[in-house]
Amino acid sequence: MNEKYSVELFQSVFDHAPDATLIIDSDGDIILANHQSINLFGYSHDELIHSKVESLIPERFRKAHINHRAVFIKNPHFREMGVGRTLFGLKKDGTEFPIEVSLSPIQMGKYRLVAASIRDVSVVKAQEMQLLKRKQETERFLFVASHDLQEPLQNFTQAISFIEEELKTFKNEPILTYLEVAKRSCERMSSLIKDLLQASEIGRDQTFGSVDLTSILNAAIEYLKESILAANAEVIILKPLPTVFGFKSDLQTLFRNLIRNSLKYKRENVPLKVEIDWEDSGEEFTIHYKDNGVGIEQSYLEKIFDLFFTLHSKSASSSNGIGLWQCKRIIELHQGGIWAQSKIGEGTSFFFTIRKNL
Repeated sequence: MNEKYSVELFQSVFDHAPDATLIIDSDGDIILANHQSINLFGYSHDELIHSKVESLIPERFRKAHINHRAVFIKNPHFREMGVGRTLFGLKKDGTEFPIEVSLSPIQMGKYRLVAASIRDVSVVKAQEMQLLKRKQETERFLFVASHDLQEPLQNFTQAISFIEEELKTFKNEPILTYLEVAKRSCERMSSLIKDLLQASEIGRDQTFGSVDLTSILNAAIEYLKESILAANAEVIILKPLPTVFGFKSDLQTLFRNLIRNSLKYKRENVPLKVEIDWEDSGEEFTIHYKDNGVGIEQSYLEKIFDLFFTLHSKSASSSNGIGLWQCKRIIELHQGGIWAQSKIGEGTSFFFTIRKNL
């Protein structure tokens, strides 16, 4: 392959790349721009060449970008930008639009260059906003519905108690039995409404900040102290957990729900043992929560995070199928993931990740 053909091949591949692609030198000057860059930003080829890359981002970000660029040139490495947060590009006509950027360093002799691939994610962000709006509407509905259902349910429960008290003198056992069933149903409904109300409040009106996971885990253990002692259970923190940025109350709810789940599904005549550990996974922390409970069948390991899903019939379990769903919501709020591994008769391990920088 001769040099001329190689140059022509590179130029063809570069110009027909699916994303806008710029080659930038160590001073931030654009030295190459493909056709997609011209179409995306609205400048001519001659206008882009030798202009500063900062001209393609909103002015409020330019000073910080110059510093970021200098740091990257000193320590070049492949990097994706905009994943998990929003970056903005600036068109010639002044229009701002959301973008994702991938940076790849290029060493040309003594010169350091950077290839920047830029993708317009306006459609994706618009879809995300629609989904977020629907999610917020659902949360609002849950909050209003669960709040407004409490009073009529309380009145109904109280009426049953009055009727039960009146009928005791008549010793009508069948009717008293029916009333007892109705009372238990009301109690279960009340518990469900309270859980829904708590679920609807995830991420609402809270301060985002630094959270010591060891501290809130200890607070969750203290909160459930009586239940833990009654079950002859032991909760062990294998090493101090990291400090993260997040919503303190929600993260404490996460640990409470996991411990409650272990207490509900402990093995008979086997003392419950829970162990919590963690590891540094690069850009995130991975927390490992393990118990020695009854375990979960493999076919249910994804379903357990669905709303209202329970491992046993509602009559045989006090679970409303909301706790683990809440855990998933909380972790998603912190841009992480949660999953489970389990063996029947040996116990279950829950793993969840929390990003170091949200």
